[in-house]
Amino acid sequence: MRIAVDPNDFFDELVKDNLSKGKEYKVDAPLLLAGKNFTWQVKSICNVIFNELVTFSNIDIKFGIHFVNCQFKKGIHFINVTNTTENSSSLNLDDNEGGIILSNCESDGDIFVHGCKVQRGILIQSDSVLKTITIVKSKIGYAGLKIKNCTISSIDIDNCLLELDLKNSTIGSLLVESNKGNISLVKSKFGNWAKFWNIECTESITLNDNIFEDSFSIEGSRINKFNIHGDVFHRMGNLENRDISDNAYESWLNEIYITDASFIEGFEFDGMGEKLNKVTLPITTSSKGILKIRNWKIEETRLQGINQNLNLIFDNNSFRRIIFNDFSNLGSVRFNRGQAYNENSRINEDKNSSLIIYNTSFGDTKFYEFDFKSFDFINAGNASFEGIEASNVIWFLDDNLQINSSSPSDELGFRKKRELYRQIKQALKSKGNQIDSLEFQAREMRAYRDELRASKKYSVGDKVIMIVQQTNNYGLSWLRALKLIIIITFITYSFCLPFFSVKIHYDIDSEFISCKVLLYEFIDNLPTFIQMLNPARSFSSTYGDSTSTILYFIDLLHRVLLGILIFQLITSFRRLSNK
Repeated sequence: MRIAVDPNDFFDELVKDNLSKGKEYKVDAPLLLAGKNFTWQVKSICNVIFNELVTFSNIDIKFGIHFVNCQFKKGIHFINVTNTTENSSSLNLDDNEGGIILSNCESDGDIFVHGCKVQRGILIQSDSVLKTITIVKSKIGYAGLKIKNCTISSIDIDNCLLELDLKNSTIGSLLVESNKGNISLVKSKFGNWAKFWNIECTESITLNDNIFEDSFSIEGSRINKFNIHGDVFHRMGNLENRDISDNAYESWLNEIYITDASFIEGFEFDGMGEKLNKVTLPITTSSKGILKIRNWKIEETRLQGINQNLNLIFDNNSFRRIIFNDFSNLGSVRFNRGQAYNENSRINEDKNSSLIIYNTSFGDTKFYEFDFKSFDFINAGNASFEGIEASNVIWFLDDNLQINSSSPSDELGFRKKRELYRQIKQALKSKGNQIDSLEFQAREMRAYRDELRASKKYSVGDKVIMIVQQTNNYGLSWLRALKLIIIITFITYSFCLPFFSVKIHYDIDSEFISCKVLLYEFIDNLPTFIQMLNPARSFSSTYGDSTSTILYFIDLLHRVLLGILIFQLITSFRRLSNK
């Protein structure tokens, strides 16, 4: 049988400490405790059913007040409540027992906190089931608002100074506006939306193993670090680095750390062109869904792990440094409209922009409108580019490539460089990008030539082959081959002219031929020069009745060179063909 007490007797029972001795009470009328200061350090109220609204107004609760196994049918309000006792060492009190505590309580009304300064914090725990928690214009110190193992329909925090620590609970909706303090959500389930606006987290907002059934959004906020560990987002989530309200609050984010998260409908970080110090993505097989990071100027981006199920998109970002370390892509990674970020660095002493790739297999990584050339250097070690897809890419220069942190200078270094170019060539060719694949084929051949020159195996035959390959710039320049054809044929024609001319000869006893006669003879025999451009020409129809052995030999040598150069000329048109 519960003991009924009226509001007038309730405070007397509280002073006598009868409400914490195991008896059960009920209060059927509205209860208002106003303008009274506690003369004790801490009080507990246990096993009480409040059938009407309970209000604490303009009261100093000293070290704290505890509600244990209580029911609030119409809710409980704290208006201008203060909690002044800061140091409990002289009182032999546990710091964790200070402030306002609700343990195993139920409420069908609103838990409302307005204009309060609770220095020891607010703790709600032990399977409490509450309808709503609303905290407005309050300063909650120590551990802030701490909720453990509870079920709450909604939490609304507005214009406060508090840290939010929520663990192992089931929450309907969560709204945090104009709040300053770190936020930690751990192993909880949110049935409705979670929204954050104009929050300031000097250390971090941390999400760990939560389930968000509905949307998640952060706007117009200032966050040092955003951590996501193993959370599941069933609906769309986003962080927008601006405030679209009339207040136009300053917004910034310094660091993102995400691992083991599942983004079913996607999560988007939109930087609105602002700076971001660091993005760290240790990707695992538990990482799923769609993650988009867009419109940031990022100082450092670090990817590692094995990507199997995550669709990762970097869209319209500028990067100071991208680091792929022990990274394997078996899923989908895409870089859209990316380039180097070469403004003054905020966090790195090394101002050079770079792309660093170690122990990495890119797999089906896509680069669309990506500017590799804008980076100061590309550093690769044990990297595989097989399977990549590139569209409208500006490729890096050959001089900007480093192998294992240095420019190749020995046989092994050039071999690794050649292999890297071969992989890019094959990847581009398999995707139908013939033009760029030929560019990397040429680079592959140059690297092979450097490899041979750095080794002790550079034979005469290899030298000849490499010289021939350079006649059309390794298949890139038909104009170079054409120039060589004309130059070599012109030199051959000039040298052979005396062998088939009727007016000039190679004879030391003959008289000197004037330049005028020589010029006329040179011009008169130009049809022979034209015929010499044909490697399948007839000797007699080209040179007439000349039987000079030297001319036969020179003609044969010229035909061989001409055939090689014409072949080089033809092959250089591959970059303009469909095959």
